[in-house]
Amino acid sequence: ILSGGLTGALNLAASDGMAVGDAAEYMANALSMFHLSGSQASQVADTLAAGAGKAVGNVSDFGEALNNCGAQANSFGMSIQETTGVLSLFAQNGTIGAEAGTQLNSMLMKLAAPSNDAAATMKELGISAYDASGNFVGMANFAGQLQKAEKNLTQEQRNQANATIFGSYAIKAANYLYDAGEKGVRNWTKAVSESGYAAEQAAAKNNNLKGDLENLSGSMESLMISIGEGAQGPLRKLVQGLDTLVDSFASLPAGAQQT
Repeated sequence: ILSGGLTGALNLAASDGMAVGDAAEYMANALSMFHLSGSQASQVADTLAAGAGKAVGNVSDFGEALNNCGAQANSFGMSIQETTGVLSLFAQNGTIGAEAGTQLNSMLMKLAAPSNDAAATMKELGISAYDASGNFVGMANFAGQLQKAEKNLTQEQRNQANATIFGSYAIKAANYLYDAGEKGVRNWTKAVSESGYAAEQAAAKNNNLKGDLENLSGSMESLMISIGEGAQGPLRKLVQGLDTLVDSFASLPAGAQQT
């Protein structure tokens, strides 16, 4: 909280109109899965908000997706921005929420321990998930290899190859990566890396009468705390009087209200 977690959670919640508690939970889970510090909470908020704002789905969809694949992605050295970028790509193709996370998780698990047939197919196609040092090449690089290696295959051959490499469950996700290629993955990763996005969206969504009323409510709560207002405090009569006044105004004919 002291290093920025509260600010990030508030901006994330306001950007999507969700409960602060839910936003804080998704953000905290992401920080934990990617081994990030509280000072990076705003970056996580920006990434989740940008995924929801620029692709299809809500913050909760991306939060649930990360819950299903974040730990695995981190073990591959993927950043939260790269992971959310891939999930945004999936979302734009109609696979969102927990399903998107499960698809990505399944793909990574197959790459972590490929079967003999999968390893042989990747070697035949010239695809390598790891560099000379044994590190994952990154999803953009891998998508580029996949696109280049399979571009001359028929649809049937491509599906057979992807089923062998990734398993029949994750063929859909593999096809998304093939279609997007390196450029597509890099573009989505860049799109969800926009600094300050959550705060901008929060400000835009609160720039209306509803936002003004929420700010008034917050100010009143702060005032009551500062003066020690209790359940039967003196401000109750003032608030009740205002409530009566608003109700009376609402009961007037439209012409009288406008006047």
